[in-house]
Amino acid sequence: MSQRPRTNSQRYLGTQEYIRPRKIAWLILPLTCWAVMTSILVQSLPTPTSTESSIREEHQDPNKPASELNHHLVGFALIAIGTLAIGGQSSRQFRFLQSVWPFLFVLAGLFLLAWSDKEIWPRGNLNWMWLVHHDAEARQHKIYAILLLAIGVIEYSELGSS
Repeated sequence: MSQRPRTNSQRYLGTQEYIRPRKIAWLILPLTCWAVMTSILVQSLPTPTSTESSIREEHQDPNKPASELNHHLVGFALIAIGTLAIGGQSSRQFRFLQSVWPFLFVLAGLFLLAWSDKEIWPRGNLNWMWLVHHDAEARQHKIYAILLLAIGVIEYSELGSS
């Protein structure tokens, strides 16, 4: 019985089975995502406050919890996009994932357009153009939303042409 020649990218288990680095990465990637999400959730837990920290909290931005939630949701979307992009490239059986992750870019862009600033319609009653001209943070959110939409549309159109 002849043995298959081993390459540097394969590790021999002692049987006729080989472990490829991609399979190891698929084991490590979900654990890494779980660790990141757990650390974010642990950091967001309330902690006992002293009088000094409670005074500081009175001067904090009242929009901070909503802003952090928006940033965490978009961050999770980007983690999912990266995971799906790697998965779509790793194996033929996961090829269908290549058509999913561009949609997540579009979804994140639409979320950022509609939900990033609570003063702007549909959440608030201010006109988009007025706030974009007078609020640099709102302008930045809308620019990033347009970039996310453009990336999603371009990537999705590239899938159709290949």
